[in-house]
Amino acid sequence: SGKLRDLRKVVRTRMALVRMRTAIKNRIQATLSKYNLRLNGISDIFSSEGRQILEGLLCELPSHTRECLRK
Repeated sequence: SGKLRDLRKVVRTRMALVRMRTAIKNRIQATLSKYNLRLNGISDIFSSEGRQILEGLLCELPSHTRECLRK
């Protein structure tokens, strides 16, 4: 039926988007680790507080890496 097909499409799209978000977060964490940057005391670097601290750490990265993380 059409409704079931639409629902399955929505679920597949959501799964794909969640996978992409996870991959991006993993790349950001790998980049921070590569440059030995730590967010001490922050359990989730993607919380609002973690993102503020992360923004402050961007100046310590090479310019090309910094621009990639900002996007």
